[in-house]
Amino acid sequence: MGGIFLGFLCAVALVVVLGRLRASQPPSGALGLACWALIALTGVDGLNAFLFDGGLPHLYTPNTALRLLTGLGAGLGVALMAVPVVAGVVWSQPRDEASIEDPIELVAGLALCGLVGALALAGVGVLLWPMALAMLAGVILAFGVANLYVVVLATGRSRQAVTLANLRGGLLASLGLALLEVAALSELRSFLVSTFGFSWGA
Repeated sequence: MGGIFLGFLCAVALVVVLGRLRASQPPSGALGLACWALIALTGVDGLNAFLFDGGLPHLYTPNTALRLLTGLGAGLGVALMAVPVVAGVVWSQPRDEASIEDPIELVAGLALCGLVGALALAGVGVLLWPMALAMLAGVILAFGVANLYVVVLATGRSRQAVTLANLRGGLLASLGLALLEVAALSELRSFLVSTFGFSWGA
């Protein structure tokens, strides 16, 4: 789970560096297929882990490193597909371009995810808090992006923003909702653990 949100954070950072915050098209062709493949890989890995935990036939023994890396890839793929969809609704003049437009840009995103994954797996004490905060930031960002899409449509303000300043109210509302959603999910998890004994792996 942490890998998915770190991957989402990496993808948004890549889009910002590439100057594609106004890009309104998800990757297409081979790049689009690559993004979907990254998402599918974590699904396969998650299903394999579920089968392993249930003592059912499975492909391989799950391990933390692979779970993290497939999660990072999935987060990258999801964000590269989702952020342009939100941009197309938010900006008054969205650009008719994709969040990534050549394989080198995708490789750059994968390299960034690989670096983050290596730092997370290094187990260096001084990196534990920054990594935990980065995961939390990724959660808030992912929820916030989804919320922004809903807020803009619900308030009838689609395709009105010219600058980031025009999005101030929508962004604050979206991030506020994200905090409430995370708190509600935390309470739900605590309730399920205490009442039914449910548990989740790391």
